[in-house]
Amino acid sequence: MVRLYGNVVYYTDAFHSAALPRENFVSVLNKCIADLKTYKNSIAWTYTDPALKGVRASRGSIVALMMEMNMWNAGFDPGNAKKYYEETADLGRELIASNAYRLLPINEWATVVKGRSDESLFEFYRSINYGDANTNLAPVADMFLHYPYKRPEYTHRVSFAYYRGEYMQKIFQDGSDRRITTWFNEDIFADNGKFMMLKFAQNSFSTGEEDANPDNTFMIFRYGGEILLAAEAMANADQDADAIKLLNMVRLRAGASLYTSSNGNLKDFIFYERSRELIGEGHHYYDLVRTKRILSNQWSYNVLTADKFNRGAWTWPLSSSALNNNPYMVLNDYWVNGGN
Repeated sequence: MVRLYGNVVYYTDAFHSAALPRENFVSVLNKCIADLKTYKNSIAWTYTDPALKGVRASRGSIVALMMEMNMWNAGFDPGNAKKYYEETADLGRELIASNAYRLLPINEWATVVKGRSDESLFEFYRSINYGDANTNLAPVADMFLHYPYKRPEYTHRVSFAYYRGEYMQKIFQDGSDRRITTWFNEDIFADNGKFMMLKFAQNSFSTGEEDANPDNTFMIFRYGGEILLAAEAMANADQDADAIKLLNMVRLRAGASLYTSSNGNLKDFIFYERSRELIGEGHHYYDLVRTKRILSNQWSYNVLTADKFNRGAWTWPLSSSALNNNPYMVLNDYWVNGGN
């Protein structure tokens, strides 16, 4: 809610009914972090039952959520950024030291995307075996596919969407990176519908099980992403050696060349690594926002000015009907003026 709308109404009683104003989202997230910190050690790191792994709340998913909240606040509460970075780094170390999760080899990526794997921290599991073949939980995967991975042939000769070739060349420069050949077709740099992202289509199409949406899980947090988030926090906390170690854990799994100082600015490299590792998983836009890179054309095609950013152009608009039942409600300023 915070990442979508900014300030939110915050209350702690289950059946709250009195109108309240929206509270500053940094304050809200700090309260949520404190609440989670109280209870996280009383829950199992993960589950041995494969039916529960990744889909039921665990200490791993709580730690991931706390890391995400801390890093969001670091971008919007600069006076306390060091505290947020250090807490995220410590949580990342705790997560890794638990040995409850692991990065699966890249040739086992189909297991990761199928769901409930040792890499999953939290996900919305879906499977055609549960009658989920036509749900709306796989629109991203579906948009980037065409025949022969989409059937019938006459309706899917091109993908509905593609990543800009310029962008793909920027983030995938290392030819040894096996994510290139595992997650994409040979037209990875094509600026047209020939492009395909096969990252979420590792299971169904090889067996002919379905001709609709790919049979993949809907990943929220996974181990690879949180390792890189911890690395980002460490780099910002001047813990470069530890940051590089974590960064290279992910690159080693990908078969990519390991990071050295010759690769340039560490913080920028980690940002690009998250762009590579989490492509299509719904994190890139939020990374642009919280790091303020959305204000620069070096990082964003749709740049926001500082004025638009400060007036909430990074948020979603709120319906004016929200004013009807809450006299304290205010709409997001940027959208009140028609997005100008």
